Amino acid sequence: MKYVKKVFALLLCACMLTACSGKETQMPVKESQPVSQSTAIESESQAPAESTEKGEVGSTVPESTDESTKIEEDKAQDAEVKEEEETMPEKLVALTFDDGPNTTIMVEILDILKEEDVKATFYLIGNNINFTTEDVVKRAFEEGHELGNHSQSHDFMDKMDAETLKQEIELVQKKVENLVGVRPATFRPPYIAINQLMHDTIDLPFIVGVDSKDWDPNATGQDRYNNVISGAQDGAIFLLHCFPGNTETVKVLPAIIKELREQGYGFVTVSELFEIQGVTYEPHDGQRFSVLEKQN
Repeated sequence: MKYVKKVFALLLCACMLTACSGKETQMPVKESQPVSQSTAIESESQAPAESTEKGEVGSTVPESTDESTKIEEDKAQDAEVKEEEETMPEKLVALTFDDGPNTTIMVEILDILKEEDVKATFYLIGNNINFTTEDVVKRAFEEGHELGNHSQSHDFMDKMDAETLKQEIELVQKKVENLVGVRPATFRPPYIAINQLMHDTIDLPFIVGVDSKDWDPNATGQDRYNNVISGAQDGAIFLLHCFPGNTETVKVLPAIIKELREQGYGFVTVSELFEIQGVTYEPHDGQRFSVLEKQN
């Protein structure tokens, strides 16, 4: 009997141990869920990576778009330049106006040029550039006209020494540059008074021009018109003035533009005329330009 009880006790212990071991074997099953969650987390951690990769790929799209846009803009610009070249008249002239800036005649001339869609070159006197005329200078530049150097004082420069000549030029260069950010590229001597020292000292091309004689108060509007039209040829640079009181030039300017257009001429600035005609300039070579003949 005692033996049976011992056997029964052993069997009972064995059953309890089996039950406990069963519970223990179930624990990993319960713990397997966190593993599954970690896998999900791991999968989620991959999702941003994929998203980032897509983002990186996507980020190239704007770059590609920007590049395509730039190519299209370049093509459009090239087409515009080509169209402009194709429509450019075969004969070209440059209208130039001396003795500005001012708030009277120069403004009236700017109004006419804007209405006629004509670009010109204004040779400015440094002493005339001040707080009352700065806006006129800026307007001329913003509307596509060229600004040239006509000396600081408009005195006879053929009577000056080298140092004074340099000052006369540099003062105007700095004033114009301070206003519009560009230094004048050409120079017209006051009174067309020139000597060798001026050529040796001044680096800019000397622009003379076909004289309209509108500086002469006795020259009528018809005289001025005739002087310009009779001097018209491909590459001509016309010398006119925009000083205060020069009303006859203002009156006749629209008729001059109309007649030149009817004769097949187009209007450009002096620097543009140099470029289009293929004329080159070497400082101190003594050249003086009135007509730029086509070189190519």
